Amino acid sequence: MKIIPSAFRRALLLSVTVVAGFVASGCGGGPNAPYPVRGTVFLDAEPATELAGWMVVFNSNELHKSASGVIKADGTYSLGSSSANDGAIPGTYEVTVSAPDTPGPSERVKNRPAVKAAAFAAPKNLVVTVEMKTNDIPIQLKRKK
Repeated sequence: MKIIPSAFRRALLLSVTVVAGFVASGCGGGPNAPYPVRGTVFLDAEPATELAGWMVVFNSNELHKSASGVIKADGTYSLGSSSANDGAIPGTYEVTVSAPDTPGPSERVKNRPAVKAAAFAAPKNLVVTVEMKTNDIPIQLKRKK
C-alpha cells in the first residue's frame, strides 16, 4: 500500500475546496444574480439635469423584486438592488421616477442635495427588460404642458 505524502494531500484538499467554493457561489452570475443597469433620464430629449436627487425605481410584480438609484447631476443613474450599484435581476420591470422623500423635522439633511420640483407627465406603462448583460436603459420623460 502506497502512502500519499501530506503535502500532496493538502494541495489536493485545497484544490477541491476552491472548486467547491466556485460552484457554490455561482461564479458565472445567472438568472438570479443582478446585472448592471444604468442609463440617462431625458426630459424632452435633453438629459434631465434638473431631476438630480430624484429616484429611478424598477419594480417587478412578476419577480417580487425592485431596484433603485438616484439621478445624478448629469441626468444619469445606476441601479442597485442588494447593494448600491449592483444592478437588477433579469426580468421585466415597471419604471417610476419620483422626488426623494422629504425629510421629517428630526432627520438630518446635511448630505442630501437640494431638490427642485419638476413638472413632467408621469410615464404610464413604462416597462423595460433587464437582460443577463450590462444594461443601458434610457428613460424618456415629457414636460407637462
